[in-house]
Amino acid sequence: MRVLLLLSVVLFCSFTSSNPLLQEANPYTFDSIQEGVKVSSKMTHSRWKREESPLMLCLKLHNTNTYAVNFTFTMEFYQYGMVAETMEPVTVCLKPDETLVGRRGSLCWLSESLDNAVLQSDAFDWEMNDVSVTALETECP
Repeated sequence: MRVLLLLSVVLFCSFTSSNPLLQEANPYTFDSIQEGVKVSSKMTHSRWKREESPLMLCLKLHNTNTYAVNFTFTMEFYQYGMVAETMEPVTVCLKPDETLVGRRGSLCWLSESLDNAVLQSDAFDWEMNDVSVTALETECP
């Protein structure tokens, strides 16, 4: 019985460690911390498992503060150091120790003018501008 249990555990571990569906294929990369809010990003395809679909930039925001905050910013895409696109300002409310991620958190942006070749090249960069972190006396709605 112990041998069967041990064999099952070994097979499960080897399956999960080698199965790309169970691993995060494209993890978020830490970029900065803005007044207690950690910002991480990744580029991913807008349609899951569709390599030809347009790339989009997704963010992961984590509030490390012990209080809720409104986090406001403007996303800008750059090509060769010049602004190519400026997105509408975004404001998100983050509870203490809350994390908002990518699509579920409405934190992904598709470029309307830059194609995948540019987005994957050294010519592309992005920035969060006009960043404002406001402590809230009450919780997020």
